[in-house]
Amino acid sequence: MDNKPVSNALPPAYKLGEYVIESILGHGGLGITYLARDTKLSSRVAIKEYFPQSLAFRESRSTIVAKTSGITGGGENYRWGLKQFLNEAQALAKFKHNNIVRVLRFLEANDTAYMVMEYEEGENLGEYLNKTGGYLKESMLLSVFLPILSGLQAVHDAGMLHLDIKPGNIYLRSNGTPMLIDFGSARQARGGSQQAQRVALTPAYAAIEHYPDHGRQGPWTDVYSLGATLYRCLTGKEPLGAMVRYQGLQHKNQDLLRPATSFERPIYTSHIRECVDWAMKLSAKDRPHTAFALQRGLMGHGMTNDKPRQQPTVSYRSGFKGISRVVANVVPKERKTGFLKTAFVGLVIVATVGVFGLKFLLHNESLTESQLDDGIGFVEHKLERVAQGVMTALHIPVRRPIDELSRSNPPEPIEEPKDTGFEPSKVLVQTLNGDGQRAESLAFLLEGNLLASSYADGVVKLWNVQSGNLEHTLDDNNSAGVVAVSPNGKFLATADSKNTIKLWNRSWGSAEKQLTGHNGRIIRMTFSPDGRTLASVSADQTLILWDINEERVAHEISSYGHDLLTMAFVPNGRRLATGHVNGEIKYWEVSTGKLVGYFQANDQEVTTIQFSPDGNWLASGGPNSFLKLWDTGLERNDRTLIGAPDSVYTVVFSPDSEWLVVAGSSDAIQIWSVETAELAHELHGYNDDIYTVALSSDGALLAAGGGDPTVKLWR
Repeated sequence: MDNKPVSNALPPAYKLGEYVIESILGHGGLGITYLARDTKLSSRVAIKEYFPQSLAFRESRSTIVAKTSGITGGGENYRWGLKQFLNEAQALAKFKHNNIVRVLRFLEANDTAYMVMEYEEGENLGEYLNKTGGYLKESMLLSVFLPILSGLQAVHDAGMLHLDIKPGNIYLRSNGTPMLIDFGSARQARGGSQQAQRVALTPAYAAIEHYPDHGRQGPWTDVYSLGATLYRCLTGKEPLGAMVRYQGLQHKNQDLLRPATSFERPIYTSHIRECVDWAMKLSAKDRPHTAFALQRGLMGHGMTNDKPRQQPTVSYRSGFKGISRVVANVVPKERKTGFLKTAFVGLVIVATVGVFGLKFLLHNESLTESQLDDGIGFVEHKLERVAQGVMTALHIPVRRPIDELSRSNPPEPIEEPKDTGFEPSKVLVQTLNGDGQRAESLAFLLEGNLLASSYADGVVKLWNVQSGNLEHTLDDNNSAGVVAVSPNGKFLATADSKNTIKLWNRSWGSAEKQLTGHNGRIIRMTFSPDGRTLASVSADQTLILWDINEERVAHEISSYGHDLLTMAFVPNGRRLATGHVNGEIKYWEVSTGKLVGYFQANDQEVTTIQFSPDGNWLASGGPNSFLKLWDTGLERNDRTLIGAPDSVYTVVFSPDSEWLVVAGSSDAIQIWSVETAELAHELHGYNDDIYTVALSSDGALLAAGGGDPTVKLWR
């Protein structure tokens, strides 16, 4: 709420019909919005006053008078704008869209007009951005803009334009639901009047056709403004104004706007950033022609202005009315035939009877309100699942509800710190002899009871960590130096000289599964946190994402640029990060195998990367003591760790995400505090460089291997 004094505003306690002004909510070039109390209903409302201060002034305590001196046609433009304001109020009063401000009524007084709107607690998007570092996370971005685009499409379908979309005109209710507000600026210009057009102009968010003689306005004009608002949320910066861009093209043959796709730090999937650039094309013909086209693009359905066939929506609300909505929306009239129709309608009847039965129990005090809601929710959930099945069988496309879309790319999971056994000050407890071979890779399995170590000669050894005894040797024609263990300890992955990955499951006599598809020697492997995907890289620089359950290649990536040196899954398993010889870190969508973002992490190679289990940090290391923690959120609170080995070979987070274990061209293992970015402890006992480190799942055991032919265990 804006409580700063505003000149020419109606004072507090001023009576406007049955409303009493309490304070000012906001103000701009076209009017002032007040918080007021409805004295008849004892409720609060928001009241927008038509008051374009470039065209009018307040003569006394209340009356608005059009300016006549110094402005050609000022009075005429004021009256035309007033008429448009009333037309907008009448049109908006007919809308009952959840993402458009609800107009309750309008009234005329003080030689101007007032629009009375529902008031809800919340804040505008600009205020929210100021509190959150200037950015929106991807899930929040979609949950705000996809509904807003639905509302905007409804406005356009009614023959209206907004013409002043910007962060300040997107309001976030206290429950997070967004709505488009402040339609009072729509279509204020008459006959191309430059003075009138300037009234509604916000340069950073205005399309080029907002300016006189630069094109016809239409739905595409609002699309540009929405794209500019998206740009602000993605980049943390207001975009250059369209006129500045236009002049740059005229004088330098160059668009001076930095595209959204060029910004570093892969917070957003590539198609979202591409859609922002699409919406902000300077020429109207190159943009999405409709809000719906941009909405489809943000949802990942492609950037096209082709009009898609109408798609039914599966949605429901609590109670009996929700079931009727499912029936109406799911089964089109022309396809309500055959067995599937009969079966579905029968299920609807059964569900309806079930709901009435639940309400009968409530009426007879055999059921509480909470139990009723749970029961109805269960019935509707089952009905929706059946409805989706019917639609699939009939080949009817399903458009997911907005709230589900907002969960399609949720932020990385934030877990509560685990009570682990990790202590920085560990004690050396075992030395395992590698028979003259250097351990290339280490991994704990079976809840830390066994340690797998792979060697340059292709042998994989399994050690009992309690006794230090060698329990199994896997020399089944293995390839050199690479093993991986699934997080649940179910599978141990090894690679043989025939470029085949073998998956072992506690039976060490023979592998349970084999994965074939690489044409070169396999040099790196890692499992996703859920154990369903295995990523592997071969010497011919082919990256394969394997579906473990189906034992097949899910995606093969062979053109990822510079040589890949390291990789790690994000904690939710939906993306894979890769570090490269040119210092880049790239992000890949696991479900599609597509590149979704990258950033330059180092000016030389990135040799190791790892995500913290809570998803808050990405650690990376490389030559010249390069060791850095990247904040995966929006705060950009990155931390450079000073004092790392000359070359950092491996980084591992503790299970509670509080500590970072670092090894490299040093005979000491470093343990850093993530919170303070300070070196907390060093573990000694090695007499050479340390190339590989592993932690048990509970953090109690730490294993390290390096230049000498031993593996050492600390507890």
